Amino acid sequence: MIKDWEAGRHQPKDPYRLLLCRVFDASEAELFQTPQDAPAADPDEVLARLLGDGERLTPHVSRGGRRLGKSAAADLSARVHGLRLADDVIAGKDLIRPAFRELDNAVRLYRGSSFTAEMGRGLLVGIGELAQIAGWIAGDAGAHEQAARTYRLGIGAARTERPSAHRCHALRA
Repeated sequence: MIKDWEAGRHQPKDPYRLLLCRVFDASEAELFQTPQDAPAADPDEVLARLLGDGERLTPHVSRGGRRLGKSAAADLSARVHGLRLADDVIAGKDLIRPAFRELDNAVRLYRGSSFTAEMGRGLLVGIGELAQIAGWIAGDAGAHEQAARTYRLGIGAARTERPSAHRCHALRA
């Protein structure tokens, strides 16, 4: 059954559709749309917006946005885990847009919020892991250039975060 989902021959039925929608906090239309119904936000556009002129991920100079609570990094980690689980059962071409939406949301949260240094490190770790799985999904979908640029974003997050262990983890992807 999973093989058929990944090949695009069939789509998940209930209860899997509902469970996957819950994991990604998305409607069925968003998650299981056909390619001709795809939203305008292309993964290339998302990457261009996220990477900007450089590869390093930095917060905006005036981080006057909402203050993040202690659970923000844990919530991001849970979403990464959900994306990894979805990658096991959904084809890359079907999952690429939700994956890049998650990555875009995480970077916007990082760039537009205020938080402690510890929370910032946790967010960067989550962004690095999201970039890793989104890069994997893009590669699986045959979008190899997008995958390479996404991996660079993950490496930029790891470089910003500082510990070499995260950089090594991102490079292994």
